[in-house]
Parts: sequence; C-alpha cells; structure tokens
Amino acid sequence: MPPDFAVPPLADIALALALAWGAGIRVYLVLFLCGIAGRMGWMALPGELSILSHPLVLGASGLMLAVAHPVLFLALLSLAALGAILLLRWLLKGLGARRFSP
Repeated sequence: MPPDFAVPPLADIALALALAWGAGIRVYLVLFLCGIAGRMGWMALPGELSILSHPLVLGASGLMLAVAHPVLFLALLSLAALGAILLLRWLLKGLGARRFSP
C-alpha cells in the first residue's frame, strides 16, 4: 500500500502551468483568465489555485498579457467595456421605464 502523503500546494499550480504550456497556450493568459473567472464567481477554484484570483496575481498576469499580446489584451478590454456599457444601458432603461410609466 502506498504511503499517504500531502500534495504540496504548488503541485496544482505546476500542473496547470504544465498543461497550459503543453497545449501551446501562454501561461499568463491561462492564469489571468482562471483568476478572473474565480474572482467574478464564474468558477470555483480548487484549494491552492484560489491564489489566482488575488489582485496582485491578476495584475501581474494581466501586465504580462498586455506586454506580450497587446492586441489580445485590447480585445479582452474592449469586450469588458462593451459588456459594462450594455449592462449600464439595460439598467438605465429599466429605471427609466419604471420612473416615467403611469
């Protein structure tokens, strides 16, 4: 019977990085997208991977993404801005309909 041992906390992160690198995807892009998904509550990050949603990790991976792939970074930024504008229009339209309806 194999001995019981605790998996080091960095093992999960190392596995995620190895899989991203092996798939040909930039590591910081995977870290940034997983961190954003965890921060926004879209995905529950397991155990030690919750560090990816920390603001410093998000900032560092976002900065590396912006430096290495400015077009991709600007595309992600523009999608976020478009989503915010559409949400704001939807909220204002809903408030206006309630305020001025008889």
